[in-house]
Amino acid sequence: MRIIDSVLAVLGLAGFAGFLAIVAAYVPEPVLIVIFVACVAMAAYDFAQEIMRKRYGRR
Repeated sequence: MRIIDSVLAVLGLAGFAGFLAIVAAYVPEPVLIVIFVACVAMAAYDFAQEIMRKRYGRR
C-alpha cells in the first residue's frame, strides 16, 4: 500500500465524518447522532482492518 493511498483514505474518512457532523449539527436528534457515531466507528474500524491486512499480508 502506497502512502498516497493511505492519505486519500484518511481524507475520505474525515470527509465522511465531517459531512455527518454537519448534518447532525443541523438536525440535533439524539437517535440520529447515535446512528452517525456508529457509522463513523464502523468505517474507521474497516479502514484500520484494511490497513493491517495490506501492511502485514493478512487475509
